[in-house]
Amino acid sequence: MLYTKEVAVAVDLSNNDKTVLQYTKYLANKLNIKKVNLIHVIPSILSPENSDMNIHELVGLDFNLKGKIKDRLQTIAQPIFNNGVSAEVNVIEGNPYRELMAYVDDLDSDLLVVGVKSDSEKSGITAQRVVRNFKGYVMFVPDNVAMGITKITVPIDFSDNSARALITALNLSKQIENCSVRCVHAINSIPDKYYLDMKMKNNLNHQLLSFAENAWAIFLEKNGLERENIHIDFRQDIQSTTGRILLDYFERQNTDMVVMGAKGHTAFEKFLYGSVTEELVDTCNKRSILVIR
Repeated sequence: MLYTKEVAVAVDLSNNDKTVLQYTKYLANKLNIKKVNLIHVIPSILSPENSDMNIHELVGLDFNLKGKIKDRLQTIAQPIFNNGVSAEVNVIEGNPYRELMAYVDDLDSDLLVVGVKSDSEKSGITAQRVVRNFKGYVMFVPDNVAMGITKITVPIDFSDNSARALITALNLSKQIENCSVRCVHAINSIPDKYYLDMKMKNNLNHQLLSFAENAWAIFLEKNGLERENIHIDFRQDIQSTTGRILLDYFERQNTDMVVMGAKGHTAFEKFLYGSVTEELVDTCNKRSILVIR
């Protein structure tokens, strides 16, 4: 349920680091998080211990690379985490993705914060790999995110993971003043070319909506949630993918944060729901996304 006193933050020495750290501080204040672990991974090719290519010897430099990076990150973090939240900088070496995952697994934290860049700059730590493989909670923070949360949206597919996402969002809204939660379900409609006439189209769309409404009622009862306290919108668009339907909804609702579940038990589930999650993380560049497993 995201009750944690520590949070891990991946930093990569890019311009996005400051935004990610400021957003993390905002979350820490709202969620009573006491410690932030900043983690930077030096790529293997820059490691002095690398047997294939020792960059330090090639360019004739003699300085502590880890120490320099740590000092730089501490300089960035110190003015941000200066009241009630402690920040520890950790610099390690190796494959960025593997080392980050291994390091976070050893921490007393179930939340990892990762920055998402809107430009083409990439690193070894990609959103797709984190979504597919990290077992904890992951918060993706774009470089132009708004510093504040008043509207949380939860995409619902009636699965157990989306139930956990909804419960997490409701708990978050209780900890953040003047914060509301709204759910959305994207109905997968049949394309126009498969309809024989307009009457058939209208009937099928009406049936799909009825199925979704019934599934929502069963979903609420199964998870012990009160219907009158939770609002859901059903969105249906045969011309768009599920991801595009959700993105349009977030924009129209002025959503600040998206909380959603990520499936991963079978290859089929990874393909269906994982692809939607990855699409949203890659393209939802105005709001943070918290992925729940």
